[in-house]
Order: sequence, then structure tokens, then C-alpha cells
Amino acid sequence: MVFSKTLDKAEGKNTEIVRTNLKDEILKLKQEQGKSILTGGADIPSQLIQLGLVDEYHIVVHPVIAGKGRRLLEGISLPDKLQLKLVESKIFKSGCVVLHYLKQ
Repeated sequence: MVFSKTLDKAEGKNTEIVRTNLKDEILKLKQEQGKSILTGGADIPSQLIQLGLVDEYHIVVHPVIAGKGRRLLEGISLPDKLQLKLVESKIFKSGCVVLHYLKQ
């Protein structure tokens, strides 16, 4: 599922372009049986966090310091402080660290 306002068609046969309301679509997906809903980037995850629809966070920390670029939650305001509990961490040979948090 790809949320887009600009794409005309999907390239993969198992890919669907969605132009409807993000919140409604995610709530519908969460009601279905099956696997977890995964997302990346900055825009969609930030919107889902603001809407309170994220249950787990897998944050990847890369050993690169970027002085510019998009930031998670940029321009987003949360209604309350977000309380997270670290349940797992993993360090890769590359130096990347994955932090797995659950929403409390």
C-alpha cells in the first residue's frame, strides 16, 4: 500500500495506491488479521504518531551525523508526552543500532 497524492499508477502487481484518509485506512488495516503494518520515512510515521496509531517503534540509529535533512516529528505536535519502554536493542557490525520500543 502506497499513500500518494501524485502517483498515477503502481509499478508492482501487489502494490495499491491509496488516496483516501490516512487515519481511516490504517484503522481499517489494524482490524484485519495478519502481519504488522510497517512504514518508513518521515511524513507518514510522523502523521501516524500524531494520530496515536503507532504501537511499536523500531528506531535505527546510523553512525552518521547529518547537519541537514528531514527529521521525524518535524512540525508535529503531540497531545501528550509519548511514554516508550525499551524491549530490545541490537548492534550491527556496521555500527547501526536498532532500538525496539513499545508504547506504554
